[in-house]
Amino acid sequence: ICIIMMMIFNIFPDFVISTSGLVLMVALKVTDFGTAFSPFAGTAVWLVVAAFGIGAAVAKTGLLKRISYLVLKLFPETFKGQILAFYTAGLVVSPLIPSLTAKGTVLGPFAAQVAESLGYEKDSKGARGLFAAVTIMATIVGMAFLSGAVPVATLIGMMPEEFRPDMTFFGWLKGTWVWLIITLVLTFFSILALYTPKGADEAAESGLAQKELEKMGPASTHEKIAFICLLFALVGWMTTKLTGMNTTVVGLIALMILFLTGVMKAPDFKNLIAWPAVTFIGNVYALAALISKMGWATYLAEVLRPILG
Repeated sequence: ICIIMMMIFNIFPDFVISTSGLVLMVALKVTDFGTAFSPFAGTAVWLVVAAFGIGAAVAKTGLLKRISYLVLKLFPETFKGQILAFYTAGLVVSPLIPSLTAKGTVLGPFAAQVAESLGYEKDSKGARGLFAAVTIMATIVGMAFLSGAVPVATLIGMMPEEFRPDMTFFGWLKGTWVWLIITLVLTFFSILALYTPKGADEAAESGLAQKELEKMGPASTHEKIAFICLLFALVGWMTTKLTGMNTTVVGLIALMILFLTGVMKAPDFKNLIAWPAVTFIGNVYALAALISKMGWATYLAEVLRPILG
C-alpha cells in the first residue's frame, strides 16, 4: 500500500520507490533476495532492454523520421488529410518502436510544422487537432502491438505463467484488434468534430514532407543496417510459433548486430536506454508475483467478489 501511495503522489521516481519496497521486504525477511529480484534473471526484462535498444537505434539513425515522412507525403495537405496521415504514420511506426517518447519526438515537431504551414496559430483549434492526432498515435495506439509500447511488457509480466507463452505478436494483437479499430474510428471522428478549423480544405505548403526527406538526403549505411535489424526483429517476433525461437533471443540478436556493426556505441547503451523504466518494469513483475505468493491476490478476490458481483 505504501509503494502504491508513494507512486500515486510521485514522492520519488517510480523505480526508486519500487526498488526500496523490495529491498525493505528482503530486510524484513518477507521474502529472500533471489525471489524479490528474480525477474532480472528472466526473459521479460531482457526483452524490454532489447526493444529499448532497437528503438534507440532506429531513432538515432533517422530511420523512424524517414518512415514517418514517407507515409505523410502520401496524403492531401489539408487538415483532414494530415490527420489521416498522422494516423497512418502512427499505425506504421507503432509496431516498430516501443518508446512512446521517441514516437512523439518524431511526429510532434512535424505536426507543428504542418500547423504553421496551414496557418494555424498556437492553441488554435487546428493546432490542437493535429496535436491530438499525434498524442493518440504516439502514446495510446502502441498498446495494441506487442512491440509498440513498454507497458505491454509490464502487463504480460503480470499475467499468470500459463498465459505468457501465447503472448506472441499475433497472440497479443488477437486480444487488442477490436479495441484498436474502435479507438481509431472514434478518436478520428472526434478530432474532426471538435477541432476542424475554418478553411480546413485549404492545402498546406506544397510538398512539406518531401522537402524534409530531401533535407535528410539518401539513407546512410547505418540507417540501412538499422532497417534490416528492425525487420529481422519484427519478423522474428511475429513468427516465434513457427521458428520456436524465443522473442527475447530474437531481440538481443538484433541489438548485438547493431553494436557489432557500429550503429550503436557503448555510450548509447548507457545513455539511450531508459534504465529507470527497465528497473521499474522488473520491480513490477516481482511485486505482482509476491502479491500472489503471499495470498493477497486470493484474499482480495474473495473480499471483492460479492461487491463486484
